Amino acid sequence: MGQIVPTLMSLLIGACGGAIFAFLHAPLPWTLGSITASALAAILSNRWPMPAVMRMVARPVVGVLAGSAFTPEVFGAIGGWWKALIVLAIYSLITSVAGYFIFRRYVRLDPVTSYFAATPGGLGEFTLLGGSLGGRMPTIVLIHATRIVTIIFSIPIILQIMLGMQPGGFLPPSSSHSHELLDWLLLIGAGLVGLLFGRFKWFPGGPMIAAMYCSAVIHALGLTDASPPGVIVAFVQVLIGCVAGARFAGITWQEARQNAAWAMAWSLVLLASAFALAAATANMLDVPFESLLLAIAPGGGNEMIIVAYALQGDVAFVAFCQVARVFLVLSLAPVFFKYVERRTARKMQGKEP
Repeated sequence: MGQIVPTLMSLLIGACGGAIFAFLHAPLPWTLGSITASALAAILSNRWPMPAVMRMVARPVVGVLAGSAFTPEVFGAIGGWWKALIVLAIYSLITSVAGYFIFRRYVRLDPVTSYFAATPGGLGEFTLLGGSLGGRMPTIVLIHATRIVTIIFSIPIILQIMLGMQPGGFLPPSSSHSHELLDWLLLIGAGLVGLLFGRFKWFPGGPMIAAMYCSAVIHALGLTDASPPGVIVAFVQVLIGCVAGARFAGITWQEARQNAAWAMAWSLVLLASAFALAAATANMLDVPFESLLLAIAPGGGNEMIIVAYALQGDVAFVAFCQVARVFLVLSLAPVFFKYVERRTARKMQGKEP
């Protein structure tokens, strides 16, 4: 109960930031505005109360939203997306290896911190795992948070300039379907299933993936074609922005001076390489440039799905690729980390007299 008032204040600050960005007609206002306001509050106050339960609320809603894009027609097209997955796998592998060597050689981070900071996996999962294995958690958080915020901020603005897209409105787009009682029961049920199965450690991907699977099934079967209303999506955007901004709490100025510049530079490298790869392969893969960019960009699975939905991109394709990327990175993480450990051990043995 003691966290209710601070949490409401956090959400109010994020909502005010989103409202200001919406008034200024900024793209994706509820996400970018809440991130800006939340990050400033977190840095200035050196604390930011955002309980884990609030993140658990956002994830299944994002999953239901992503699953609503998997219509029967979309399911029929999944078989043609395998080429995009190959491109995505190669990109993820190259950027992970390159990032590790940059952080290890030039930033002088230890091997564990370098590895988990460079790999574009889930921020929460990789931060906790890296910290448990001896990595420096604040540094990992800083680098990942900088990557996510930079990419979320940059892509909508650049796409607006490049493609002449209209700035985001007061609320994100919503389904034109009239929500009936059965629609609400199915959507809420999919979210509750996501929360239930996502709590089990053996289920990969957590509540978001579980809810997305359930939502995809009910939409593919034609039980409903409804998706969460725009007001709910706007709330989730504010919540995700608050969670992302909260990651900057507790970061000292010394850490910021030492690592923030490198983190920003690495984020821009990832962004530029994602743009170049999407431009080079969009025609070959027969996928719209903006959808392929959102599918490749390592800006966080939840965040990229929300961006795709707000920009009216191919949400199903983006969600499919982002989930596949997270699964790939998490699957390869133990293998690559063991290689790093063996390589480090051999170097240490070589230095012994």
